[in-house]
Amino acid sequence: MPGTAAGHRQCRAGGIRIQRGHALPGPGLRRNGDLRQGWRPRSGARGHPRILRGHLPASLRPHLPGPAAGDHELPRHRERAAAHRFWDGRDTGGGRRRQDRHAAGLLHAHPAMDGFRRAPARRNRAGAAVPRPGHRRGKRIHHGRAQRVAHPRRRARQPDHRTLASRGSVMNADNRIDPVTLEMLWRRLISIVGELGSTLRRTSFSTVVRDIGDFGCAIFDADARLLAQTPASTPGLCGPLGTMLRNILDHYPKGSFQEGDVFIGNDPWAGSGHHNDITIMVPVFHDGRHIAYVVTCCHHVDIGGRRATTESRDNYEEGLRIPMLKYYRAGVLNDDVQAFIASNVRSHETVLGDLQAQVSACHVGGERLCDICAEMGWDDLQGLSDEIVVRSEAVTREEINRLKPGVYTHEAKIDIVGGETVIIQTSVTIGDGRIVVDFSGSSAQVKPAINCTLAYTSAYTYFGVLCMLNLPVSINEGTLRPITVVAEEGSVLNCRFPAPVFGRTAIGTFLPDLVYQAVAPGASDRVCAGAGATPMWGQYMFGKRRDGENFAPFNVSSGGLGARANKDGVSCLAFPYNVGNTPVEVIESEVPMIVEERSLWEDSAGPGRFRGGFGQKYVLRLLDGDLGPVGEVLASFRGGRFVYPPEGVLGGGSAPRGFLSIRGESKDAGRQITLRPGDRIVSHIPGGGGYGDPKERSRERVEEDLKNGLITPEHAKQFYGYAA
Repeated sequence: MPGTAAGHRQCRAGGIRIQRGHALPGPGLRRNGDLRQGWRPRSGARGHPRILRGHLPASLRPHLPGPAAGDHELPRHRERAAAHRFWDGRDTGGGRRRQDRHAAGLLHAHPAMDGFRRAPARRNRAGAAVPRPGHRRGKRIHHGRAQRVAHPRRRARQPDHRTLASRGSVMNADNRIDPVTLEMLWRRLISIVGELGSTLRRTSFSTVVRDIGDFGCAIFDADARLLAQTPASTPGLCGPLGTMLRNILDHYPKGSFQEGDVFIGNDPWAGSGHHNDITIMVPVFHDGRHIAYVVTCCHHVDIGGRRATTESRDNYEEGLRIPMLKYYRAGVLNDDVQAFIASNVRSHETVLGDLQAQVSACHVGGERLCDICAEMGWDDLQGLSDEIVVRSEAVTREEINRLKPGVYTHEAKIDIVGGETVIIQTSVTIGDGRIVVDFSGSSAQVKPAINCTLAYTSAYTYFGVLCMLNLPVSINEGTLRPITVVAEEGSVLNCRFPAPVFGRTAIGTFLPDLVYQAVAPGASDRVCAGAGATPMWGQYMFGKRRDGENFAPFNVSSGGLGARANKDGVSCLAFPYNVGNTPVEVIESEVPMIVEERSLWEDSAGPGRFRGGFGQKYVLRLLDGDLGPVGEVLASFRGGRFVYPPEGVLGGGSAPRGFLSIRGESKDAGRQITLRPGDRIVSHIPGGGGYGDPKERSRERVEEDLKNGLITPEHAKQFYGYAA
């Protein structure tokens, strides 16, 4: 194939005129057909068309503002409108501002001044933001090129929008990013963490990540400030990522990082509260400069130790605890670390596969952050971080000041495995742009493995508080700063090592409910009633299929959300832990079981002016014969509300208590049970509590629930006073 110069010479010899740009045309306006009417090849030239793409005359092309301009033209091919074009001296007003309107007070071209028409303005002293062609076209431009009078045959052009950022034009005189650019980049960060989550989920090996979504992803700047986290993840994993990152930095100073390093750890007191949640952290470098951290965390199907039970007597029985280690060194896998993990877990292929999915997701996030720096011409993200954090903190404090100040308290009783009761004291202080949630006075840490570390307690408390606030921004470092969480060391919400912690959702997921119960008298329009989804309901099952493959899925099934101030609760919603209900098809394809029934549990919603969401009845049966498992199946059950039901709020009624039976016998949650072929598991998962006096519920709403079979006539009469 000839070189570029040789190729051009051959084309000229053949009568072909080369047009610069891509051979394949992009989107844009062009004539119909490739050949121009009336064209004749040069004498001796072959019959090639002169060019591949023809331009419409400038007078026929739209001249609209903006890099996309609504004309489907790529920026490099668009005719830019001159400032004076088409202006007839009248301000047409109307909705969309056109490029022919001029900035007030600017001296514009006039026929009498034709000799000066091509002389551009001198550079602006201040670094003002550069507008695109359109509204207030006369605004001066701070641009690096020297001024000159345009060539008589050259139309004056504005600098291309792709190069503006590299010249610092997105920064104003105070070195702050202009609002439009800030909004675009902020949303881009949120898009990046969304892509992080999608990458992790689609490359995962396990049901718990791929189908349930039990993971967390976040981006931090070089100072370990949270910039964005994916809304598709669970708060219990996303919330502690900052704590985990800072603990890694305590072991590995920032200056010791190399490009390609990957860190791993799962210490419950440094991260998300139990061993199964493994964190992967990748420091991001751009042109050799450290600019950010990308962090992911997944619940892994196995981590050794006792299988998924609250019966562990201490933390050592709960599996492999990984200190802060380098999983990769400068891009090279640390085989020793990987071999050590693989030797201590049962489902090592799934665990190692999910770890690689986490690493891949982190690298995707890092590439996207580097793209931002390259496109903007930035050395790092610190300027963007400053804007996000400062603005978010200010708007959060402003929103907190809209709440009624005061000290609000609540005492809750939670039943745990073994028939014990845990007391949680909640005190919420609101005022001066701050919220302090203090759990002092709560029960001491307990023997069953349901204790919470402070990082996990803080994560769900932050989430509960932020759900009350009507913020226009997503969670980041600035939204967290005005919130303080206090829990006494040695309590069930801030346990000491080596307390067992595997089943910490049995307590931690209650915390948003307890905050709402406390502040309801002062913030009645911002809270919801108790959720039947707390604590999480589900089953871990471990065994072997007839094809010889092991199975170890986690089957999640959720109760109903509590009612809100202006609407009923949502049925079967995983609040606040934000994971999915395991699809029936997935559980039946991975485990030799059949779902005999999965239905809304009638009368399971707490009554109120607005009722709670409905819970569900879930019936599983372990298959037998040739379709059944090889041998017995070891199962561990999660659930709760067996004694204390989901509470209503502000006069609303409670939902019914939960119920679990195996082989027709009532069972407690949290214990390991051996299942035999043919065994049936029946779960009655509560709905949410009600909001307001049930007698104030409209007759039409009661009749609609009756018509849909969601409540019985007896329930309607007892709680709503309804008589057919």
